[in-house]
Amino acid sequence: MTGIQEKSISIRITYLIRNFLSKPLFSALNGDLGTVLDIGGGSFYKSLKESTWSNYIVFEPDINYLPSSDDSHVHSISGDGMSPPFKNNVFDTVLIIQVLQFIFEPNIFIQKIGTLIKENGKIIIQVPQSGNLHGVPHHYYNFTKFWLHKVLDENNFEVINHYYLGGAWRTIASRLFLMFWPVFGHKYYFDPELGSRGIKFWLSIPFQVIVAILIFPVALFLSIFDIKEEANNHLVIARKKTI
Repeated sequence: MTGIQEKSISIRITYLIRNFLSKPLFSALNGDLGTVLDIGGGSFYKSLKESTWSNYIVFEPDINYLPSSDDSHVHSISGDGMSPPFKNNVFDTVLIIQVLQFIFEPNIFIQKIGTLIKENGKIIIQVPQSGNLHGVPHHYYNFTKFWLHKVLDENNFEVINHYYLGGAWRTIASRLFLMFWPVFGHKYYFDPELGSRGIKFWLSIPFQVIVAILIFPVALFLSIFDIKEEANNHLVIARKKTI
């Protein structure tokens, strides 16, 4: 089965940009990851050129997101993330990359997933702090570093690395890049309840597009010197403490 990430050109482009801007993530995943649980990762494992694993399980709630693989050590399973069908203390590495914003009860979710990880095993989480609305209608939250550190501490994890992926200027550039996708009906971004925009809006669209094109490269350049408090995304690597 080919996952939707591989079939949708626009989502593939979005994922390629995300991967390019998430270099610390790939550095953190270099080497042997042991037994891996990738929650909601789809075909993300295909990007891990410098990683090895004994077994890699892609766990997706939607069967349409399950990837195809010729690797006998990669397995795809569809199920409910709030009731994961795995034994406790079996995974060396758990990946939750750009997924928590789609989980309605993320605190409970982290608590449940934490029980699946071995002592000294790692959980790697990447979340938006200032992300555009996406994955409609299942985008429930954006997150701060304070939430991440607190929920991990409460579930017996020690944060060993925290990366601020972008800041205020990258957020502006990201919003300018993505802001028109719902306007033209892309189902991943489009909220049908807001679909009626009126003639004044459509008359202003050429001006909006011109302004966005002019500001986008400026914001992208200024993101080199970004304001980390307004991070675009957070990447956290945490280790499960020994009891």
